[in-house]
Amino acid sequence: MLATTFATSLARADVEPRIGVGLVGLAAPLPDGRLDSIDLESRTIAKGARLPTGGRTYGMVGFHMDFAFALDRRLLLPLLGVGGYIAAGDTRAIASSVDGSAARVMPWRSSRFDVLLPGIGIHGVKRRFAGSAVVRTGVALAFFEGHVAGGADVVPFETNRGSPLLQVELEGCRRLDPTQRVCLFVAPRLYDFGWLSGVSAGLRWELGS
Repeated sequence: MLATTFATSLARADVEPRIGVGLVGLAAPLPDGRLDSIDLESRTIAKGARLPTGGRTYGMVGFHMDFAFALDRRLLLPLLGVGGYIAAGDTRAIASSVDGSAARVMPWRSSRFDVLLPGIGIHGVKRRFAGSAVVRTGVALAFFEGHVAGGADVVPFETNRGSPLLQVELEGCRRLDPTQRVCLFVAPRLYDFGWLSGVSAGLRWELGS
């Protein structure tokens, strides 16, 4: 019954497609790594060995693109978004260890990618100004490099991790013309390799009536 009512309302709604492209700054911890097997001079580190990174927060910059539908100037349905980031700011090396061997992580070679999945939110418009609040799910992928030392050996490694992503997006916009807006947004990350573990913010250009 509820699904039928929602479908009927959706069919009657004034549906407006929107696309947004923006520049983003991201602050988030580098997640712990899980390494493939590494052959040192004296022994082999087994696949899946944990590499602690210390949980220090790093800055990153990048871009994102998002596609959504606005319904009747009230309901906002984001559908799909993608974002890519590279390291910026303080990227000092991290001294660590893996399975008893000294390791070093190089954050300046780290990168991240987000795939944002469908979400739901509300939005409102008053003259030339608009605002919205949206809850989004998605997947976060982190990539980074370093090396492991054992005896006379120094062996480089590359690793990556994936995590579910849950965030709240808050946005304020000013209309430039009937189809274009410039927007400022902030998105606290409720879950991203851990609870309450990051925030992104940036400037976005949106196209849509």
